[in-house]
This record gives sequence, C-alpha cells and structure tokens, in this order.
Amino acid sequence: TILALLILATIPTLANEPAISLSVTPSVGFAPLKIQATIRITPNYQNRGICIDLVGPIEHRACWQLEGQYDRRTHYYQLRDLPPGEYSAIATLIKVRGTEVSTIQSVRALEQ
Repeated sequence: TILALLILATIPTLANEPAISLSVTPSVGFAPLKIQATIRITPNYQNRGICIDLVGPIEHRACWQLEGQYDRRTHYYQLRDLPPGEYSAIATLIKVRGTEVSTIQSVRALEQ
C-alpha cells in the first residue's frame, strides 16, 4: 500500500494543469519575422474553441472550434512576415456559456 501511495503521488493530476498555455517561438527575431505559436489545452467537455490574437503594428486573429474532451492537447499556428515592432500574442480558450481563459506572451520583431 505504501508503494501504491508513492506511485499515485508522482502522477500529475489534471486539476494542477492550466486550462491553456502559450509558447511563441522565437520571442525575438529580425523582421520579416516568422513565428510559431504552440497552444496547449487541458481537454475538457466544456472547451468550445481557441482564438489566437496578435496585437501590434499589425493585428491578426484566428479562431477554430474544439471537440471538448476529445480534442488534442497541442495546437500550432504560424504567422509570417511580421514587420518590425512589439507584439502581444494572446491565446484564448472559449468554454461553455462564453467563459474565456486567456494567456499572453510578448514578441519582438527587430529591424535589420
């Protein structure tokens, strides 16, 4: 029983995972910049969609539908040819009844 408790203690629980996380690479680079956003979600029956917004010298928004708890955990989105400037990448998880959970990351495109 002690071994079983130790094994259970090392297994991460879904309750400890954030509903959504965002990683944008590269976070700094030379324009025209190509970035890839990696969005990770915790599958849940309440998940309805994801939106990725880029706010800065140019603005861009893309959204897609999710299949609740049956959807994959990791989603990718690429943007190309970003002109020089400071940007904020915002990933939003849309849940049942319009509830939203967002995360943000800064991106900088440097002039050559």
